[in-house]
Amino acid sequence: MSDLRKRNKLPSTEEAFRWSIQAAEGSAYMQEKGVIQYDIRCHKLLLDKHDNVKFCDFGGSSIDGSVPRAEP
Repeated sequence: MSDLRKRNKLPSTEEAFRWSIQAAEGSAYMQEKGVIQYDIRCHKLLLDKHDNVKFCDFGGSSIDGSVPRAEP
């Protein structure tokens, strides 16, 4: 997603809506599984070859109630 920003390309309204829904559903799924992602930002969301949102960089996340790490 940040690659789109670097190229100054804006996604269509439909793409942005679909990605927002996928990110929200992905976040809810992670919480159901006990993973809390504390730092969700555009550069931590990837798009696969079918333009579906994938989360990355789970450093500092809380897994199964563990204490999250603080990254400098």
